[in-house]
Amino acid sequence: MISYSYKVDSVRTATVGGLQNVVKQVNYTATGTDSGQSFSLPGKVVLDDPDPQSFISFQNLTEPQVIAWIEQSPENLGVKNHIQLVVDKMIQEATYQETDMPWAPPPAPTPPPAQ
Repeated sequence: MISYSYKVDSVRTATVGGLQNVVKQVNYTATGTDSGQSFSLPGKVVLDDPDPQSFISFQNLTEPQVIAWIEQSPENLGVKNHIQLVVDKMIQEATYQETDMPWAPPPAPTPPPAQ
């Protein structure tokens, strides 16, 4: 089962209806990991205007709160689907073995170590 982690890279703010430093955009990196394979992809979430009654001032925001916004966003679903596709392919390709082609010349012999 793939697990996801998020890193908030930056936020963009605006003044909205008298509220200052309202986070309107979050740029992030999502990483999916499964069976020893990982893939990271940048993403962007554009947020709706906040409800003034439940608005959290910018200086009181925490990274877990912003990550929760990312996880709940419709944009994140597309990012997660892309990561899942790539990680699944990486897992499959990890089972492949490098094989010499029948028409390739044999590898050169390894010289003995110097005495």
